[in-house]
Amino acid sequence: MKKIFIALSVLAALTFGVGSALAVPGIPDNVPGSDFTSPFLVSHQRVATGSGQTTLLNLSEVRGFATDFHCYFYTTKSVYVADAWVPITHWGTIMKDVATFIDNMSDADRERLTITYVDGTSYYAGYIEAENNIYVWNAGAGVWQRQRGTRDNVIGSLYMLNLSEGQAAASNLPMREFYNRSWFDLTLAQAGVTWAWTNDQLFRWAITGSSYLPSFVTGLMPVTKFGVTNQYENFSPVAQAAATNAAWNRIPTTTNYVTRNAAGAINNSWNAPYAAWFRLIPEYYILDASGRTVFAIWQRGLANGTTFHMYVINDAEDYYSTTIPIDEVTFLDAIDWIPSGLQVTYPYSGIFNWTTRDTSYNTTPWVWEYAEFLGWSWQQANNGAATAATNWSILKEMARDVGTSGVAPRPVHIF
Repeated sequence: MKKIFIALSVLAALTFGVGSALAVPGIPDNVPGSDFTSPFLVSHQRVATGSGQTTLLNLSEVRGFATDFHCYFYTTKSVYVADAWVPITHWGTIMKDVATFIDNMSDADRERLTITYVDGTSYYAGYIEAENNIYVWNAGAGVWQRQRGTRDNVIGSLYMLNLSEGQAAASNLPMREFYNRSWFDLTLAQAGVTWAWTNDQLFRWAITGSSYLPSFVTGLMPVTKFGVTNQYENFSPVAQAAATNAAWNRIPTTTNYVTRNAAGAINNSWNAPYAAWFRLIPEYYILDASGRTVFAIWQRGLANGTTFHMYVINDAEDYYSTTIPIDEVTFLDAIDWIPSGLQVTYPYSGIFNWTTRDTSYNTTPWVWEYAEFLGWSWQQANNGAATAATNWSILKEMARDVGTSGVAPRPVHIF
């Protein structure tokens, strides 16, 4: 079996669950937004000759604001490589081939993005972090000025193409919505050892925060990312749990945390947004020996190589339990992880049931709740025949599931 294990830091064509049109911050739904994160997979052949596998980004401005995206390119292990500006006019639509950006990079930068499959095929892989900057008219100065985008003015799609072999697939690209409310003071006075926040502040914490720890000096909630205040939604378990609560007009789910001194006495006590469990649900479908399903998974907040406990389940409801290491961006060839006992007859189909808690999490409790996750299932069939039945490709977001009590649904053997 050929093992495709690529670490990519964002893209993959997925976002954790087919999105709704509710525009609920904290959930990667299919609505206009400001920023985006996208994985990419581009063959060396595409850059060298113009044919072969590539990733394209389709972006449309939908509110009438001329926009510049500042795009940062990272390796699958989140090492910064290069950046570029991508302009889009108001009401404009652009299609950008990631191969063109890679072609403009230095040889050393391209080498850092290179990954190689076991079969010897070389690809450039990684992810893009794109920050929205819009142009607004300064009447006093009589000029257009660029400022950080807050208007949720762009929709996006992700394409995985190899037109030289008749392969084309696409999925929506989750856009990060700007999240701001009437409150902006994120501090509260301490009452004894206890810190407390309003429900509105807790929602802000859950949707834009990156840690369950407040500042015990000021009570400031941890809503920073890359050292600056974050006002754009995260795609984390606590963000999705909070978004679900908000959609149903419920208060945010929290749990109590404490810190203790050397004598065991409580120094601080506080309630922070909480999720009991979270899972992605990758789907696989392998038509025949030439078929393939590739999972594109992006996570941010956990170390490269973090292992995730997954159940592999086939369409006969048989299952197998295993752990799979995930970098910031990872491409997994599903067939490498489906045990032979579950490969009964073609087509192979089923799901991977990803559960959050695992030995690696027990040593760093709560960290995973604030990590971000996105994923896509890229299903293909290509046996060389020029017919629709044997040569097709689809890309779809992975479903997401979160709970604030109990444990994640998982298979249990029935005697």
